[in-house]
Amino acid sequence: MNGGAGVWLVLPDQLSIRLFFDSGIVRGLRARLGDFLAAGFVGDGAQWAGGSGGVEVLDVDALLRSSTGRAEKVRRRLDGWLDARAGYYPLAIRLNERHGFHRERMEPGHENWMLDS
Repeated sequence: MNGGAGVWLVLPDQLSIRLFFDSGIVRGLRARLGDFLAAGFVGDGAQWAGGSGGVEVLDVDALLRSSTGRAEKVRRRLDGWLDARAGYYPLAIRLNERHGFHRERMEPGHENWMLDS
């Protein structure tokens, strides 16, 4: 891993990994960005490394700092606070509502937390 790529695509779970690869998103990004793109897989996503289509594969664990000082701890706590209030989930719900995605399925208390408005 040289980490020289300018765009890191970090995929956090099997669903995201499969969606990005099977739908051709990674292939399209690779076509547009060339060697400027690198992919990182969190958890058990390493199995996709062989089929990365020539995209540099980052060692995500190596990207994380092993020791944390006071400033890093404050930054992580602030990041967690912001993520809890304006992270992926609230943004995804706003996007769904704005564009009408899953409107008929979204309801308060839905079993699927992604559809729990």
